[in-house]
Amino acid sequence: MPEADPDHIRLSLPADADLRTVVEVAVAVVARRLGLPDAEVAAARTATGDAFIELTNADGDEPVELDIALEHRRMVTRLRRGGNEANVVAPAGSSVPF
Repeated sequence: MPEADPDHIRLSLPADADLRTVVEVAVAVVARRLGLPDAEVAAARTATGDAFIELTNADGDEPVELDIALEHRRMVTRLRRGGNEANVVAPAGSSVPF
């Protein structure tokens, strides 16, 4: 079994828009661990939730792979589904599609 990393969350979720809240809560947990203020936590939740919805709207049966990590005092959230991908970086809270 791989060693647990408290600063890293990986989830594989069905591409179901109803799971947006699950994604947003995971992001909020890591953002609070990073010590982001409420406004930046909210911005990161919204940007990640929006990116998740975009990926659920893409064609295909694949799940959405969510990877949240603390890197260099920033939270980097990577979402992937099939050939589609998006990144959300906080504290900037901006969504950057790849």
